[in-house]
Amino acid sequence: MARREDRLRSFVMVNPPGLEILRIDALGSRVGGVARPAGLPVTFVRGALPGESVVCRMLSEHGSFRTAGLVEIVEASPERVRPECPLFGTCGGCTLQHLSYRSQIEWKGRWVESALRKIPGVRPDGTIASPLAMGYRNRVSFDVVGGRTGLHMRAGDPVPVQDCPLLNGEGRRIHAALSEHDLSFCRRVSVRAPSSGGAGMV
Repeated sequence: MARREDRLRSFVMVNPPGLEILRIDALGSRVGGVARPAGLPVTFVRGALPGESVVCRMLSEHGSFRTAGLVEIVEASPERVRPECPLFGTCGGCTLQHLSYRSQIEWKGRWVESALRKIPGVRPDGTIASPLAMGYRNRVSFDVVGGRTGLHMRAGDPVPVQDCPLLNGEGRRIHAALSEHDLSFCRRVSVRAPSSGGAGMV
């Protein structure tokens, strides 16, 4: 096992932080926008979308890739939309609300195909879109923050959540009822409500 000093040495913080303008040409399932600048490592920019030119601040280098924070969008993608949830970008519940639903389906299909390509003889038939762009989830797990429901930020403490537009109607009703009570006796709570009807569960 590598020593702690060796592991720390392999993760180099870029100091002082520098600004770069990058062209985003792909989307990673967990890393955000992907840029491949000539002569430089592939760079992941969370919040950026394919087809965009962005100003970003370099945060770190780690071997063959870099991470960067989005500072400004110079040229926006036509597939960029306004997120429906006011907590988007703050809570860690979703990562693609700023991308049109059509493009979300396209990229999710690519990710699945890429993963299945490693299995001989397996070829997906295609991605089946939900008839609902929002309100399609039948289950969400919340952290409990000060007795109230919350969702975990990408870094840091959970963010209190009054409503989650990804939950279906019954799930939102159950969540609203939970929000009226002090939940300090537990650390996490899951809401499940079948979209086809029937009793919900907590």
